[in-house]
Amino acid sequence: MASTSSQNRQAAVAVGPVEQLLDFNQKLFTLESEYIRARRYYFTRTFLVTFIFLGSFADYIATVSTYRHVDLAPVNRIVIPFILLSIAVLVAYLTYQDSLSEDRKYAPRRLYEVQLDIGILKEKRRLFSATLNLDLELRQFAYKDEIPAKLITLRREADYYRRVNNILQAIIIIGSLATSTLAGMGGTAAWHRWVTVGSSFSVGVAAGFVGYFKFKEKNFYLQQTADQVEQEVTAFDLRIDQYLQKEDAEALMLLSQRVEALVNEQRKRQQQLDQPTDNPSKQG
Repeated sequence: MASTSSQNRQAAVAVGPVEQLLDFNQKLFTLESEYIRARRYYFTRTFLVTFIFLGSFADYIATVSTYRHVDLAPVNRIVIPFILLSIAVLVAYLTYQDSLSEDRKYAPRRLYEVQLDIGILKEKRRLFSATLNLDLELRQFAYKDEIPAKLITLRREADYYRRVNNILQAIIIIGSLATSTLAGMGGTAAWHRWVTVGSSFSVGVAAGFVGYFKFKEKNFYLQQTADQVEQEVTAFDLRIDQYLQKEDAEALMLLSQRVEALVNEQRKRQQQLDQPTDNPSKQG
């Protein structure tokens, strides 16, 4: 009886640090989710503000430069309501975010603040894990429990880059068609030339962002990594493919090894995509 009580106390003590480690992982996942929401918030706000400013500025310059020479009233009847609609969307979005801050106790912080908190929490988790001296199998089980959070993060990142790429591609397609149509009409009015220039400029800016930041490639590789990790977990749970006829400990070790290899490969690809394109004249 005394031996059993001692073992129970030891088990309770052992559970405490493990629960603390899982608590670190939960806090880290919460911070990473906050980072994604904050980035989405700042991107949307910056996009709307930039669009409103550039649209208003371009309309003002066109109106002033063609005053008493060209009647831009037909254009302004379209542009001005569109700008006002964009302002209304911006105000509604900011108001919605304020309501979320009150109801869900969430307020977007600066991205660097969230990144700093994530880095500090990861370092705390690393230092805490080093003091536990957990056996290898327990650490592998803890790693397996983190895989669903990794999958969610990968898919959210992929969705973010996919949405940005789709928006820019839509601007390129619509702008290209508008530029071709306006050029084919062969109008000589000043407002016609201004609209053509503005449409062509929008296409160039969007194409530049797509080519430099490589949103499509980032979305593809993130989605590919998420699918591969999910396939590994499914194969592990069903004991198929490379996990066939393997003991639990051996299968768990193989799962940890393969998932970590996939995640590391994704990090390397991400770093390569973040690097600026080399000048061909400097190569070789």
